[in-house]
Amino acid sequence: MFYSCFMNTSVRFPGHSYLKKCLIIFYLFMISNLTHANDLHFIINGISHHTNNSSEYKYNESNLGFGLQYDFNNFDKNLVPFINAGGFSDSNENPSYYIGSGLMHRTSVNSYKSNFHIDAGMALFFMSRDRMRNSEIESSIFPGILPMLSIGTDTTSVNITYIPEIDNMGTSVWFIQLKLKLNSF
Repeated sequence: MFYSCFMNTSVRFPGHSYLKKCLIIFYLFMISNLTHANDLHFIINGISHHTNNSSEYKYNESNLGFGLQYDFNNFDKNLVPFINAGGFSDSNENPSYYIGSGLMHRTSVNSYKSNFHIDAGMALFFMSRDRMRNSEIESSIFPGILPMLSIGTDTTSVNITYIPEIDNMGTSVWFIQLKLKLNSF
């Protein structure tokens, strides 16, 4: 599933094609700026919890995928602006791609030999995904803004996003990512 979701070269819809090009440009930008790699993180998209996962319809809760996040840590010790991009298998097991930015307020909980923190803020993004309309699949790109929480240390954190019920989906979603600092390995 992971390979077919992100290595699929048979793009059927112009929305996915456009966003894939944006992701490639974003990744090239990130790679070209490896001098600042201490603020670059690898994102593993992986788990979601649908609040109304009825026996009638089971949503995909294993949202495999990956991405990159660059944190601008030198901006302010209490504010962490970021940019991110990635892809994952959505609730209906279709590929979804996103590119965006956000701002988090950092609360440090310093303990011995640890820089534990809790960040809370918002993420702004553009997402591409497939939708069923009149028995046909169509692709669309849409903007979004979501609340986000990040809990962890400088090297490893867990990002949590809440997605309210949209488009009469019938459920809200908690989406969880693992964030790993690249230069810590």
